[in-house]
Amino acid sequence: MLSHTTMSSILIPALERQGWLITHQPLRMLWYGIESQLDLAANSNSHSSIAIAIYPPHDDSGVPPLTCFLGQALVTQAILGRLDPMCMLYCALDRAIFTALLAAPLSDLLRSAYQMRFIVVDATQGESIQWIPAQAPAQSLNWS
Repeated sequence: MLSHTTMSSILIPALERQGWLITHQPLRMLWYGIESQLDLAANSNSHSSIAIAIYPPHDDSGVPPLTCFLGQALVTQAILGRLDPMCMLYCALDRAIFTALLAAPLSDLLRSAYQMRFIVVDATQGESIQWIPAQAPAQSLNWS
């Protein structure tokens, strides 16, 4: 598993190579007395903006359960949506974590039900990143 520092050191140059300008590191938000913080924010030449939460979060004392991270990401996504509706939140994860914990169908469910977006970081592939966008909400449930 990549450390928070390693993830940042891979993400920033990868984003810059793709034309993103890092605008905040970290991005601090305040909404009705609720403080929240994201690891990075960036703008592109096409006037798109993104905010990134890196898993594991800043706390180096131990990695909280994935559900805690996802819950925090959903609250942060809601606050970000109120403060900057055009900014999209991406959760950045190491490929090993994404494969082990968020393999389909769980990532598909989160991307559809909560419009979650992911950036998967792979240090073994020349420090590349993979963008995984949100999915359209499902029309019906398959109970099988």
